[in-house]
Amino acid sequence: MELNPSILEATLRMYVAELDYDIHKNLENGEADGLDHYQDEVDFFLRCWESAGGNI
Repeated sequence: MELNPSILEATLRMYVAELDYDIHKNLENGEADGLDHYQDEVDFFLRCWESAGGNI
């Protein structure tokens, strides 16, 4: 299965918003810098995926 990073980011945004809205808002507008950090989370997930043996 090939993972598309932009689809993964959209999916992660929806999932986290449902799971914990405060975490979602912090990722979307970082408390320390006001920047969107979802791409950082996607990058981390993809590194984890590869380490677990997944193919991108």
